[in-house]
Amino acid sequence: MVLLIVAVLIAIVISCKRTMVVKTAEIERVGNEIIVKIEDFQNKYGKLPVNLHELGAPFEDNKETYDYQGYILYYEPTKDGKYWLTITFGPDEDYIYYSQRKYWRWNYDTELSSEKRE
Repeated sequence: MVLLIVAVLIAIVISCKRTMVVKTAEIERVGNEIIVKIEDFQNKYGKLPVNLHELGAPFEDNKETYDYQGYILYYEPTKDGKYWLTITFGPDEDYIYYSQRKYWRWNYDTELSSEKRE
């Protein structure tokens, strides 16, 4: 009986992990499309866009956020020519790209908090 319970728990963990990998890959695909647009803009004009509207359509503005392909985004350029791109799923679940580091991280990764203070 215990072995059966352990097997079921392992199957659940594997299933959730596989879903997370698929979800992360799709999120990065969409996010990377935006990153290419931001970097193309920066190369062309020598500065970051102030907001995603400067990149043109199809970004729908919701005051502080943008809708793009079913995702809610925050874009935050910094004074040093870097930027943060956040794809949010709720109050405590964000997938974040920081251009200085050039990689994606979930918001609960503790190292990211210290990077935000740089």
